Amino acid sequence: MSLLAELRGHTGAVASVAVSGDGRTLASAGADRVVRLWDIGHPQNPRALAELPQPAEVTSLAFTPDGDSLAVGGVGHLSVWDVTAAGQPRRRAQLTAPATVRKLLVSPDGRWLAVASTSDGGSLTEIYGLDSPRGLHRLTAIASRPGQAGSIALSADGRVLAVSTPAGQVTLWDMRSPSRPVQRATLPVGTAPTATVFGPLGHEGVLAVVAGDAVRLWQLDLLAAEDEICARAEGRINREQWRTYLGHRHYDPPCD
Repeated sequence: MSLLAELRGHTGAVASVAVSGDGRTLASAGADRVVRLWDIGHPQNPRALAELPQPAEVTSLAFTPDGDSLAVGGVGHLSVWDVTAAGQPRRRAQLTAPATVRKLLVSPDGRWLAVASTSDGGSLTEIYGLDSPRGLHRLTAIASRPGQAGSIALSADGRVLAVSTPAGQVTLWDMRSPSRPVQRATLPVGTAPTATVFGPLGHEGVLAVVAGDAVRLWQLDLLAAEDEICARAEGRINREQWRTYLGHRHYDPPCD
């Protein structure tokens, strides 16, 4: 193993880096309130491409899968930049709020963005649509409990979002309709999770949760199990049955 290069230019601690899907562009940002874009197509000879000034410290970065857009989150701000021409980035949208973005995740199809943030009111996970010409369109929010934010993780196929809470739980959300996420399960992990990640195994993969001095692994196949049940079902749930047993919820039969 050998060091290929060092990317220098930041005047403060770097808090986040992200690499485009084709592996040719790297974004870095942190305390100096500047996002820097780098051409790493030849990693032994990286080249600075552009600087994107930000209103405050940057804490998280995420490219869309096609590499055409970069989501930037930090203290009190969230923005999306068009980096199709990485040397001449253009800001598509910016939002400000009294919250600090802790983590950004872009769906595999590039249509939506999950934003985990904290404020004086507690922690929150918001879902934003990215397919609007305006760049950001808030679809919904998943509230957590007051306290420090946990972490979020997304399965490789984008169908399951894991959201940890300070209460020592991880909730699993069905994201097939990102504007109406459905909570599928809650995993007790014993203490406030500090990191969550999906690994590539099985349909949705293995969920690894760091809690205290232990790493817990969970095999998840929630939606695959639902698919199997629906394949064996003789009929769909009609509206009358839905109103009888689940009248308080929007009609959304799982086997459609």
